[in-house]
Amino acid sequence: MDADTILILCLAILVALNLWRLARTIRNCWDGDIEDLYEDVVVRRLAVFVLTAVALVAALSLRGPLRSLLATVVG
Repeated sequence: MDADTILILCLAILVALNLWRLARTIRNCWDGDIEDLYEDVVVRRLAVFVLTAVALVAALSLRGPLRSLLATVVG
């Protein structure tokens, strides 16, 4: 496995973990009111999930150019 594949796998694991943590936090805070979703901890978990998902998409889209950039710098 090359470095960018390992990076993508690590990011995918982080996205799954953050999605699980977000779902668990919502389940613990939810009592039927929509206002429960605006609590600070839910917003923070959502922000972390979105950031890791964006990083995963960026890593997937930059896979070819990133590999060629690394080959140029290292080689």
